Amino acid sequence: MSNKIIISKPTYNALTETDSNNLIFSSDYNTLKYYTSGSVSVDYVRNPSSITYYSESIYHNLGYIPVFYVFVNRNTDSNSFYEACPYYYSALPLIRNFYTYATTTYIYFICQTYVSGGAGDEDQNASFRYFIFKNSTGL
Repeated sequence: MSNKIIISKPTYNALTETDSNNLIFSSDYNTLKYYTSGSVSVDYVRNPSSITYYSESIYHNLGYIPVFYVFVNRNTDSNSFYEACPYYYSALPLIRNFYTYATTTYIYFICQTYVSGGAGDEDQNASFRYFIFKNSTGL
């Protein structure tokens, strides 16, 4: 017999429950394995007159592309909040995109901005919050 960890929902018995819909957690099933988390700050110009990319990266060196989640606070000097990444905003002539991608050694954090006709440069900062798991994406 192997050891297991099972947490059942209220009113269900973890020792006898066999329906996974009645469980909160069971070690019988695969879960995401936590690796690390942190934040990255990317300075960008809010209203450039041409499509402009700003980026930062972090080194993870797992040797494969990991599962990861990223949230972005796209304007940290106002009352904005973290939103799921990728975050795309377009209200012509304004375009702002915030996204991430990974390689086998790095995760990149990108701010892409553009204003048709240029509305005047304004320095901004985006804060990306990331969560990396040991699970491989299989890519």
